[in-house]
Amino acid sequence: NQQALAACPSVRVLEQQTANWSRAEAQTLMENWLTTYGDDIKGVIGQNDEMALGAIEAIKGAGLDVSDFSIAGIDGITDALGAVKAGEMSSILQ
Repeated sequence: NQQALAACPSVRVLEQQTANWSRAEAQTLMENWLTTYGDDIKGVIGQNDEMALGAIEAIKGAGLDVSDFSIAGIDGITDALGAVKAGEMSSILQ
């Protein structure tokens, strides 16, 4: 991720923090980031699908349109595949 982001100078990373592979912790982090950064957030890269799905839950909980964000996960779990099919997650790597 770091190498790919370094090749995209127009992308500004606002935060990097672990949610310990937890959907609930990721939801809390994203809620905090939405409060702090608001409309500056354009996307999320989750190092696993659970964390990406937690970000989606926070976005929905804030009454925002998930399709306004690019959200990527990694694992290809069933819930993530469903989120991709629903247009809520942009991609998964596996």
